[in-house]
Amino acid sequence: MEIALVGLVSAVVSALVSAGIAYLSHRELLGVKMVEIAVGILAHEPDAKNKALRAWATSILAHYSPTAVPITKEARDELRGRRLPVIVEAVGRAVGSSRAKGVAEIKS
Repeated sequence: MEIALVGLVSAVVSALVSAGIAYLSHRELLGVKMVEIAVGILAHEPDAKNKALRAWATSILAHYSPTAVPITKEARDELRGRRLPVIVEAVGRAVGSSRAKGVAEIKS
């Protein structure tokens, strides 16, 4: 009886741990995708038509920015009014390992 109970408890704990890891992994992937969308928006020239969208994109970057390196208000304001330099061609698309062949210039 005790062996069956121990087996049941370990199966439940194992399932909960697996579900927790899957949830955290999904949240991290969602964050990566949201940042990709925000960077795509900020890569375009700012104008009156995309002002609200750029504000949203900078909020996304601030939300997913690590607490150790937060985006300052000044940086957010600059991103709203200036085109973000973008990687022209990325060779490796894996998260955290992107080798670039060129970077677009910042237009002043």
